[in-house]
Amino acid sequence: DFIAWMKKNAPLVNYMQNVTPVHAENYIASLRKHGSFIGFQETGNAVKLSNDTLNCYHKAIQQVFELMKNETGMTENPFAGIRQLPSDHAERNAYTGEQLRMIFDKADEYLYPLFFIGLLTGLSEGDVCTLRKDEIHFDRHHIYRKRNKTRNRTKKISSIPMLPVLEDFLRKQMANDGSSEFVLPEQAADYLRDRSFVSKKIKRFLEFDCEFDTTVSLDGRSRKHSVYDFHSLRHTFCSMAGVVGIPEPVVRDIVGHMTPRMTELYNRHIEEQERLRWIGLLGERISEIPSIGFAAALPYETEPERQRLIDRIRELPIEDVRRILSGIDLLLSPVP
Repeated sequence: DFIAWMKKNAPLVNYMQNVTPVHAENYIASLRKHGSFIGFQETGNAVKLSNDTLNCYHKAIQQVFELMKNETGMTENPFAGIRQLPSDHAERNAYTGEQLRMIFDKADEYLYPLFFIGLLTGLSEGDVCTLRKDEIHFDRHHIYRKRNKTRNRTKKISSIPMLPVLEDFLRKQMANDGSSEFVLPEQAADYLRDRSFVSKKIKRFLEFDCEFDTTVSLDGRSRKHSVYDFHSLRHTFCSMAGVVGIPEPVVRDIVGHMTPRMTELYNRHIEEQERLRWIGLLGERISEIPSIGFAAALPYETEPERQRLIDRIRELPIEDVRRILSGIDLLLSPVP
């Protein structure tokens, strides 16, 4: 695309070492205004690209010039001095408890295992689809897998601990799928044949069966961006990990790279839990003050009968309190 732009706008420049920062700045400016030069020339229509896509163009051509500096005798990289744009990527959302209940209530036999394994492992869609039996180690209660995304760039093997409920699910799944090397043979075959097939199936399910708004419009973007999809399970995993207080380094080791949104979700829930813990300690301290006690936590217009019950309960031994609680739970439980 840059070569085509140069032929049009600087036809006398035929060598990389003769490309100047001015050429580079003008090309990047054209890219940001019109989109791809070739596309703009062919259609006459400007296409507004996202900042992330523009930065990919910029980074790729900058790397080419950097790699060729020694070969061409360039003293500077003409693209190196141009600042990249701030990211405008809309992160996926984490699923709420209500959304998860709907997903698992409505998912069929094809989708249920995908969502179940994805939720409890933080694995990506492709990693769940192509999860192999030999990567499941029940004796050590772990899944050991080289993730698809980083398989060719690093030798790191992700160590994913398994909850007992996941182990039981995988044992049953693997007992029913014959001699295939994959835990989910049908999903693996679909994914390996056409990676978009599974994604489209999940998107249709979320939009039509669950009636979720899976995309949002971003300012200056003609194409909507996905905020609810399979990848949202990774955000949900990090969110729930924050709720229960799993240390962030442990979560990061399980899920691999954490996006800013995933980290924010994790930290927000950690902070919420810390605030609740400290306010709980404050409540315990207040309840020890005889003149305040439990009354401090009650509405100003508490019914006399409710206040009398609370006063009596405070005087009872803990065994009697537990017995009363069991009776109340039984009283309030739904009638089958």
